[in-house]
Amino acid sequence: MLKIKQISQKERLDFETSLKNYVIYYKEDDITKHSLMRAIKNKLESELCSNMDKISRIEINQEKSDLILKVYL
Repeated sequence: MLKIKQISQKERLDFETSLKNYVIYYKEDDITKHSLMRAIKNKLESELCSNMDKISRIEINQEKSDLILKVYL
């Protein structure tokens, strides 16, 4: 959905952002997964001013009830 080709060569993190309480809403169904991906895409577009093509790698980690997005440009 994000159309990002993951490249593992980049070692330095460019920025990190969190999605508060997103783990609470996660369920194992297609509608929830799609909504979660759209929320991640919208957050990244707002952070990068729609320059999504500059992303080389994304890591998503869980920290308590939050999702942490680590973005490499």
